[in-house]
Amino acid sequence: MERAGDILKHPGFKNAIRNLKMADWTDEKDDDPKSPANIMRRLNLPSLDKTFDKFKKRAGTGAVLSAFETWAEGEGKPFLLCYGSYGNGKTHLLQAAILRLYERGIICRYHTFEDLLQRIKRGMQPDATYDADEITRKICRQDYLAIDDFGLGSETKWAEGRLDVIVDYRYRYHLPTVLVTNKDLSELPPRIVSRFYDPEISVMVVNEGGDYRRRRPGK
Repeated sequence: MERAGDILKHPGFKNAIRNLKMADWTDEKDDDPKSPANIMRRLNLPSLDKTFDKFKKRAGTGAVLSAFETWAEGEGKPFLLCYGSYGNGKTHLLQAAILRLYERGIICRYHTFEDLLQRIKRGMQPDATYDADEITRKICRQDYLAIDDFGLGSETKWAEGRLDVIVDYRYRYHLPTVLVTNKDLSELPPRIVSRFYDPEISVMVVNEGGDYRRRRPGK
């Protein structure tokens, strides 16, 4: 299994670099795309450390680990919805999937749902380079989309409507999409969640692991 330190040596690296700007609608210039700092910026990750081999497997996490690995390898269904309680490694696995995709030469940026909403809202400013509708279309059409904290900030009709547009487009074209949430499914917009109930293109998995942050002193 490849480690994050081997990413730059991976055969898929050149292909990933060639596709970097396709995944970034900011059109920022990158003088040194091989720099780990720039890779983190392009993938929108805080580090390159959250890999699958560094995930501490415990009771209740086997199914979710397998689901993320399968999705990242492109061997399963394009839609994945992961839900469960706080602190049990869902974000780690999402970031690990992004790094595995990168090792395969595929760019997938890490986003929280609130981050996506803020990007879209910036398109409403008078001096915006892209308007909100164009930003939404770019999100819809990304080859791969990974959203953390799904449902947080979606309480308004406007936010729910934007997410519905994104998920519906990606559902119709079977574009690889993963959503991660701490909320119970009953708390999420039913029209959006319904796409993930489709067994033809989607997998829904619950992370039943305990909170990694709640460890006994000295453990």
